[in-house]
Amino acid sequence: MKIIPFLSLLLTISILSCNGCDDDMMPCTSPMVDDILIINNGCDFTDLDPDDNGVMEVFKVVEDMPVFPGCEDIENKQERKRCADSLMFAFVEEHKIYPTEALGNNVEGIAVVRFLVSTSGCLDYIEVVREPGCGLGVEAQRIVNEMPDWNPGKQRGVPVVVQYNLPVVFELD
Repeated sequence: MKIIPFLSLLLTISILSCNGCDDDMMPCTSPMVDDILIINNGCDFTDLDPDDNGVMEVFKVVEDMPVFPGCEDIENKQERKRCADSLMFAFVEEHKIYPTEALGNNVEGIAVVRFLVSTSGCLDYIEVVREPGCGLGVEAQRIVNEMPDWNPGKQRGVPVVVQYNLPVVFELD
């Protein structure tokens, strides 16, 4: 008995089928990730020294990662990070507007936005790297663009430019 091919066929069918889709749902018309423009806020990166090839150094991991503002008075580093993350996610939830097209098509998912935090904390080069569909990624990008300046990341006590990836969860109730 060949149960493995049968199970993979069932898996393929379930992946290709639309769970909970209604016949009257319209396909999303929102752009794909490659078509979404990067938001450039014009942050000042003039204090960066390019390397020999003219490339600016952007860190992905630093000793002190950039954090959302509001918890600067907390001494303990882990508690300060926990507080900043809590404030950041509260900001996201407060400013999130579920796209009408996504509501109409029952689209949920996690959008991921990548951006740079400058040495002054300014957020720039905001781009969608994961778009679940129907404008969820564009909405996540809009939310990040509305955020206040962050506390910059630091390496060896010196502020540096850090690339940050932020997942934004969209769930229907």
